[in-house]
Amino acid sequence: YAVPAVSGNSVYAMSKDGYLYAFNASTGGPYLWRTALSGASVSSPSVDVVNNAVYVAGNLALYAVNTTDGSVKWQAPVKCCGEESSPAVANGLVYTTTRYANSSNSGGYVYAFPTTYNAGKPVWSVFLGNAFYPADVSVANGVTYVGMSYFVANYPFFQEIQALDALKGTT
Repeated sequence: YAVPAVSGNSVYAMSKDGYLYAFNASTGGPYLWRTALSGASVSSPSVDVVNNAVYVAGNLALYAVNTTDGSVKWQAPVKCCGEESSPAVANGLVYTTTRYANSSNSGGYVYAFPTTYNAGKPVWSVFLGNAFYPADVSVANGVTYVGMSYFVANYPFFQEIQALDALKGTT
C-alpha cells in the first residue's frame, strides 16, 4: 500500500477510496484538502517542491496535483495500469511505470513526462517486454532504474533491474 510523502509541514497520502489527501505534518487530521482521482490507487506520491506539485499514478493516468489547494495541474494518459507505481522526480521529469494484461500477453512501460506537462506525448516511453510486471522507478546519476518480475511457467518470478538513460530512455 501507499507510503505517505512528507514535504515541509505537509503529508500527502493516496487512499484506495480514490482520493489524494493532504494533512498538516504537525497536527495530523483533519485533512487540509482531498482530491478525487480517477480509479483507486495504491501509488505512493512524490513531491516536487520546485513546481509545487505532488505526483501520483492512477488508473490510465499520471497526475500532478497542486500542493497548496489540491487542484489537478495536469494529467497525462498512460497505458493501463499505473495505480501501483510510485512516481519519481528528477531532471525536470517525472517518471512512472505501468503494467497491462490482456488475453494474449502482458507487459509494462516506463514513462518520462516533463514536470511542466501540458498535453501531448511523454519525453520518452519504453516498452519493457512481455510477461513481466514493472515495479517502482528510481532515478540517480542520470540513470532510470526499474525493477522487473517475470513470470515463467513452472518457475518462480525471475527478478532483474532495467537501467535506462534518464533523459533519453535508451539502454
